[in-house]
Amino acid sequence: MQSSNSPKQLSAEFSEQSIVEAIVPSDPSIDLKSALDSWDGSASDRLPTFLPTIQQRQFLFFDEHVQVYAVLRAPCVEQGVLGSYLSRLSITLQAYASGNVVPVQAETGESRPAQAHQSKELLCAEKIEDVTNPLFITQCSSEGKSTYVVWRASVHVGRPQAKLQKPVIYFAITATLRPDEAEVNAAQDDYLPSHTPMPINLLQAFASDPELRDVRPHLSASRVTKVIPVGHGTSTSVRTLQASPRRQFRIFPAIYWRIRYSRLHSGAREVTVLASLDLEVTSYADCDVSIDDVRLTLHHGEVVPHGGSWGSRLPGRCRAGDLLSRVYKLRPAMDYGSSSRSAPTAYTLELGVKATAFVSDGCRPTLEVNWSTSVDTALFRPEPTKTGSLRDGTRSQDAVAENRGHAPADRAQPPLSATNDPPSFDLTFTISGPDQVYVGEIFQWNLLVVNRSDKARSLAMLVVPKRRRADVKQHQSRVSSSSVGVAKESQEEVLAEAVLDDNLVYVTQKSGFSEPAELVSLSPDIRIGPLASGACYTTDMKFLALAAGVLHVDSLRVIDLATKETTDIRDLPDIVATERDVAI
Repeated sequence: MQSSNSPKQLSAEFSEQSIVEAIVPSDPSIDLKSALDSWDGSASDRLPTFLPTIQQRQFLFFDEHVQVYAVLRAPCVEQGVLGSYLSRLSITLQAYASGNVVPVQAETGESRPAQAHQSKELLCAEKIEDVTNPLFITQCSSEGKSTYVVWRASVHVGRPQAKLQKPVIYFAITATLRPDEAEVNAAQDDYLPSHTPMPINLLQAFASDPELRDVRPHLSASRVTKVIPVGHGTSTSVRTLQASPRRQFRIFPAIYWRIRYSRLHSGAREVTVLASLDLEVTSYADCDVSIDDVRLTLHHGEVVPHGGSWGSRLPGRCRAGDLLSRVYKLRPAMDYGSSSRSAPTAYTLELGVKATAFVSDGCRPTLEVNWSTSVDTALFRPEPTKTGSLRDGTRSQDAVAENRGHAPADRAQPPLSATNDPPSFDLTFTISGPDQVYVGEIFQWNLLVVNRSDKARSLAMLVVPKRRRADVKQHQSRVSSSSVGVAKESQEEVLAEAVLDDNLVYVTQKSGFSEPAELVSLSPDIRIGPLASGACYTTDMKFLALAAGVLHVDSLRVIDLATKETTDIRDLPDIVATERDVAI
């Protein structure tokens, strides 16, 4: 680079000759500075990286804190010039998971491998905050040798929401160079440059007209000619540096976990839920994993280890295929028997696991699992005694029949069975909402659906608004004009019914009364599915409160799209709407 060039040309040359790459060394403790200093810079064009001497990881783990190095290869410049470029540089690291997604048929739950398609999902994004303070900078000693600037970032690789087959992960690095202040000031100069010719005067021929009396008309050609404006943003736009081809890493889960629930009746109105936690070390990577810490927390409740805590058993080194199990007691913070309104409508269970994978002697990545799920509130509620109440009702009917002098009916009232209940979908619905909402503001309910059946389900959910309450001013019942003067004996002689009935007019007038809406559903139709067997789904339902007070939704109707069965959920959270205080 020559110093006589303008700042704009210097920035363009720097951005065109620089290239960035993200690498994951197989040994995080490697001395990159010594490796780059000893390398002569020669690389084959067939290789996807400009750092062929550094050995990288072959595979990664989900939930791993990956040490990623961002390497910038820049032309050889002075230290002060390089510092000015780094102050205007912005670097972002993005981790993407890619793989095949196989669709599942809604009716049968069978997979369709022939319809598999490629899917990509963003797992995380990290931005290097202090670009001006890199890990190290190599000095170019000979002419033609490049300068290397290296940063290090810790990226936590989560898990994709979609179920990917043969997943791979790659890191996309983006480096942008902002324009210099000199370039911005030059672009904001609105004055014409020197020695620029003026536009042609279209009325120059009338300048010598004696009728104008020394008036020189002037009309610039630029006023009538269509000129395409040139934006200043093109010359001062942010420049993007080149990036080397992305390297793909195979990725596997190192730990599987499963939580199973069971009810433990310790009293008449007290229910304790036992949660069995299973941690399994997978055999994909074929390496040992050390479980360092396990924690389980319950919002609006308490988690007590059953049979003692982990204690001195952690950290515990496990081999591939080992299974660790622990039982916990989940106790809600409030009793449902005291006040159902004050009890929370949903419980959130959070699991945290810290582990270390022993891939090699120099590579020991750290794993951290942060997972949460909703616990069905029906687990903490005592089971109602419906059978006893039906027996009492049967005995009371028999006693009344005997007191009246009649024999008991041969058909006794049948016990409670599945045929008398609403159609069962083998689904669990957990609905939670805010404790208080404000009039005129949108709020939402959180809906968790768990498919406990043995086949996939496709559902549609409709919000049924509250029914209109009966009007206080009842219309007086009147005798129908069509039945006046007609005896029961002569009913067969009536030729036709009345065209217009007085009672029909009053009923129509009564039903035509419109009551102002107090609650509006902004999610009237929700489609869920196909939901596989044992899977869960979470969605939000939005509402708008238009009146203050305690508002209600009549029911939430669930329709199975495959069988057309319908059931209504009426145990819904109450909505307490208040006016927001406005400061005057």
